Amino acid sequence: MRHATPAHVAGRRIAPWRVLCLLLASALVAPACIGDGDEPEPKCDLAKGHPAREGVELSCDGLDNDCDGRIDVLLPVDGNRCQTGAKGACALSYRVCRDGGEVCPEVTPTHETWDGIDNDCNGVVDDVPPGYGGVARARVLVPPYLWLENHGAVYAVRNALDAVGIPYDADTKGADFEQALGQLGDYNLVVMPGYTTPSYKHFKSKHVAALEAWVRKGGVLVWFHMTSSATEGPMGKLAGVVAAKRRLNITRISIAAAATATVWLDAEEEREFTLSHDPDEQSVEAHIYLPDLDGVSTPFMSAWQGETKAGVVGVRRSLEQGVVYTLGVDFLGYPGRRCHINCFDPGRDRLAMMLKGAWREANAGHMVVKHTVPGVEDAVFIASHDVDAPDANSEGAWGEPGALQMARMEHEEGVRGTYFVTTDIVANYYDPAVVADLCECGMCPQGGHSILHADWSSMPKGDCKVTEASYNTGKPTICGEVSVNLQILRETMGKSAPLSAWRTPYLLINPHQFEVLHQHGVRFDSSIAMGDARTNLPFAGHRFPYDAGAFDNVSEMWEFPVVIEDGLAEEGKKGAAHRLELHRGSWPRFRALWAEAILKNADNNAWIVSLVHPSRGVGEDVTVGNVAFKVEAARWAIRQAKNRGLKVMRMIQAGEFWRGRDGVRIEARYDEDLGYTGTLRVGEHDAPRFSLAFGDHIESFQASGAGSVKIAGSRVVFDTPLPAKGVFPFKAVVARDVPKSAP
Repeated sequence: MRHATPAHVAGRRIAPWRVLCLLLASALVAPACIGDGDEPEPKCDLAKGHPAREGVELSCDGLDNDCDGRIDVLLPVDGNRCQTGAKGACALSYRVCRDGGEVCPEVTPTHETWDGIDNDCNGVVDDVPPGYGGVARARVLVPPYLWLENHGAVYAVRNALDAVGIPYDADTKGADFEQALGQLGDYNLVVMPGYTTPSYKHFKSKHVAALEAWVRKGGVLVWFHMTSSATEGPMGKLAGVVAAKRRLNITRISIAAAATATVWLDAEEEREFTLSHDPDEQSVEAHIYLPDLDGVSTPFMSAWQGETKAGVVGVRRSLEQGVVYTLGVDFLGYPGRRCHINCFDPGRDRLAMMLKGAWREANAGHMVVKHTVPGVEDAVFIASHDVDAPDANSEGAWGEPGALQMARMEHEEGVRGTYFVTTDIVANYYDPAVVADLCECGMCPQGGHSILHADWSSMPKGDCKVTEASYNTGKPTICGEVSVNLQILRETMGKSAPLSAWRTPYLLINPHQFEVLHQHGVRFDSSIAMGDARTNLPFAGHRFPYDAGAFDNVSEMWEFPVVIEDGLAEEGKKGAAHRLELHRGSWPRFRALWAEAILKNADNNAWIVSLVHPSRGVGEDVTVGNVAFKVEAARWAIRQAKNRGLKVMRMIQAGEFWRGRDGVRIEARYDEDLGYTGTLRVGEHDAPRFSLAFGDHIESFQASGAGSVKIAGSRVVFDTPLPAKGVFPFKAVVARDVPKSAP
């Protein structure tokens, strides 16, 4: 029996939490400070004192000026601000290095709203045109043939809309397509997934005519992969495309700032991205368009084959009050990626951000979405730690147990970390006293992390009735690793411990993993790297279209991809043998990668799940002092997140917010006199700290029966949970006298 009491566990006294956290002198090893005056000396081609050496990369000179292992990669920091020559919100951008030179990218102008910003870049702040008013809901319109040919594209679009909180309705298999076309007046954005072709009986000229009439009245249409036969008839005329050609071996895409829907595709990785590193092995197709030179059709996205431009793959056509976007790539089906972890790779988030831009355009700026944060902050930062090594659990030359060093630091910073614990019963380094100490400080482990900390990607499922006494660790199983781990943790923490989160060793996935976790009450998982999921935002695994069956037999599982970590793997390789550990010499590289991910994800209201092990790690450059160094590196990341306006929170609380948010349905309208009115309908779960983001700044907000709210600019957060199945009419009054913001 491993149950631990707060006073005494395993024969040693537990220090009260106030002593553990506040008496900094109790540490056996002084923390390794990471500050401006005490930077570790990296391995660098530029000697210290060299005139080209920079603390942060500011030059496009073919040199690694900041010694982070990358050449000419500029971060979006003040030193890289640049003047575009435009007005208002378009005046300032961040310099990037491109094709051997320096570029100040253009900024996309958007519709003007009441927010103190010159959004349309005409030199006048808040000159909001009168007259707009309409519904605020999108429709996923699915031609019947798509259910037979590529139904995954439907769920991919829905996943993107869910991620950024756009309220929508979606066709289901067997839905009446003609009836759906007759209901378009209830929506202002329509997204048609898959590919567009007239070769099926379900898509006749009258259907195109219905779409065109809806667009002319102000609708925004986004559709994909228009075939050559489609361009020869009314579809091509509606799209502003006179010809299309299918091309293979496309290697990269570039996006210009010419389309309103690209307003949030503003990072270099979002506008210039690789589709395939090797076209011979990974052939990527695109539809190349010849736009109609009618003055209202604007190409804004191009495809490349190596250094040769293949042609236009994105066209925006204005049609009276509405717009049509025709895309020859879907941002989703291509294999290319920048990395596995520790980078900003917008991946599938590109589609989500573009649809959010189209949503803003469809509402003339006066949009409403479900905010991605349970607060008014820009994004979420989860500081998580895997307690899976002897020095994380024990005292030694490195000082007190690494897990407690990390917890003390987080207490000092006023945040709470998320701990996943390996309960090793073979090497026997698991210490229940450490778990009790974490609980004493309010940081009880929120999830498990296996028994053996082994590569379990090929383990059999096994028998989930296994116990610690019956588990044969010589023949490990997924059931054994999960069941016994959670049993031992509950012995320590108590049977009611809320162990509803999990992380798999080495971020390796087993086909049986999620089914077993689900059987044990785990609902929030963080076992997938951002580079594997290709998204930085949480997602519903049970509805994710790219899982290859991993979430079969699971009714509910929410996934939180790991974005930054204290290790780097060799390209295409995983495991400790190929790991570059965070330490003094590698810190400049990690610092730059972490900063890039934090800054750029914050701009997208995306999340950062940080994984820093409270142990020294592996490698010949790693010493016992690396435990304290990692603690200070984690402190640096937390401070960076807070300085950028991120909300630092724990995994389960973040998961409960995301699950509740998912079930809330928004029905809303905007009126230039009344502001926003509508109804919130809550789903099967309570929605704690539910939040909304509007296109305009909000002066006052009322939701009958929902309690008080906090308002900050365009964001509204409910102070108390919205109860499951609740229905709340709301009214949001727009602030018309917002202080002007400097560009």
